[in-house]
Amino acid sequence: MIIANMLDSSVIDYPGRMSAVVFTAGCNFSCPFCHNPQLVDYTGPGDVSEEQVFDLLESRKGFLDAVVVTGGEPTLHADLPNFLARIKALGLAVKLDTNGSRPGMLSRLLSAGLVDRMAMDIKTLPENYPCTVAPRVDPADIRKSIRLIKESGVDHEFRTTCSPDVVDNAIVTALGPLLSGAKKWVFQTFRDQRVLKPETFQRIRARFTDRDLAGFASLAAKWVERAEAR
Repeated sequence: MIIANMLDSSVIDYPGRMSAVVFTAGCNFSCPFCHNPQLVDYTGPGDVSEEQVFDLLESRKGFLDAVVVTGGEPTLHADLPNFLARIKALGLAVKLDTNGSRPGMLSRLLSAGLVDRMAMDIKTLPENYPCTVAPRVDPADIRKSIRLIKESGVDHEFRTTCSPDVVDNAIVTALGPLLSGAKKWVFQTFRDQRVLKPETFQRIRARFTDRDLAGFASLAAKWVERAEAR
């Protein structure tokens, strides 16, 4: 695992649990609104070793309930299953954040019982990914990951970062049937400070308001168990 950073505690990244947060390096997407741009093309051995991670987890036994593994994109790392297995062996719950581009890895993790909660980003319509956020991704892989997560029985949420160039009412309405039956769909605003492609937002003057996000959640509510604006 190439680990770029770690937070020793968080009360917001895993709902209802005190968690440590591990940031893996590297991502196969190039979302203009990415709020961790330093992790996308990250090179090097990693600023945090696996042993440092587990030393910290051992030292905080009884305080931490869980570990959130995020990125970057964690599923790019072939040794992710072993890493998660070590976390589970400590009696900690695991939440995985993913972009859904590697359904084969997700299937492997789910089959092995290595994930207790999943959060997958839904950027826009899968067929729009190649021209907006991920030139080399297969839209079929995004659809397969959505289906895997929905059918897994694992607690989960799907998240859409609402940037005006990739999301609108029509796209939310078209995504609805794809996410039908999901436990939760969250709409969150993007932050235009420290993003991967700030030039994108120099030409986009409009911004979604809290009311706009609530409107997206209202549209989504007919398909999922819970929809909310964050």
